[in-house]
Amino acid sequence: MLISYANNFVVIRVPKTGSTTSMLYFLSSGLLDREQDLYIKNPVGPYIDLTAILNIDSPEDGEKIDNPNIEKPLGLPPGSLPSPDIFGSHTTFYRLVDDNIISQSMDCIGVIRHPVDWLISRFYAKQKWAKIRRMPLPEGTMPWVCRYSDPQTLEDFIEMAIYGTVVDDKPILPIQRMSQCDWLKDTSIIWNTENLHNHASNFILGRNGNVRGEWRARVNSDIPEGIKDTIPASKQQEILDYFADDYELWETAYAVYN
Repeated sequence: MLISYANNFVVIRVPKTGSTTSMLYFLSSGLLDREQDLYIKNPVGPYIDLTAILNIDSPEDGEKIDNPNIEKPLGLPPGSLPSPDIFGSHTTFYRLVDDNIISQSMDCIGVIRHPVDWLISRFYAKQKWAKIRRMPLPEGTMPWVCRYSDPQTLEDFIEMAIYGTVVDDKPILPIQRMSQCDWLKDTSIIWNTENLHNHASNFILGRNGNVRGEWRARVNSDIPEGIKDTIPASKQQEILDYFADDYELWETAYAVYN
């Protein structure tokens, strides 16, 4: 999550949409005010200068920059955190408004992914973290990931997301059925994952900021190639129907550059 009080916008990180990559564009843009603006990552840590986490060489023209997996926290000076539990990397816009962290009039920027791709990414992120659950989890591990202990197959995960099916008599938490829209303001500025570079560049350059190059998004190597094609067309349509609002926003953002 990134809050720019100086520029009156907040960047909400919808999980598994390329939100880490979106942070890199802003952190290297020159738009942020080190005295006012906040970049928050779980857990909330010490007050760190923005430049301390972005010591990366500029790319050659046309060269993509590998995502450095920047995960260090920036933010409020010690002792001034109003509600530490909300200051994770993934926090909804209206939660911040309700806790008086931001004004509802603040512009909201969010990245949205095609709903089918989003569910696939979420499932394999769950699988990855489920393996880690066998070991002691580091303090501050993302709670929205750690809650995904079930189901064990992509098919069951899709059923749970659409219908809220109870798996092995275990209750389904509301966060597991959230749409991407649920994280964002009703009138958000929406960027699609596939054209993140184009959208971010247009926004930042339009505000006289800097774009150093195209940041290469992280890739989960655990996702099997062609897995999307194994999901029946009828089931993919069910996903699009359930997440219709997400799909509409994704289509609108995708159409800008395609």
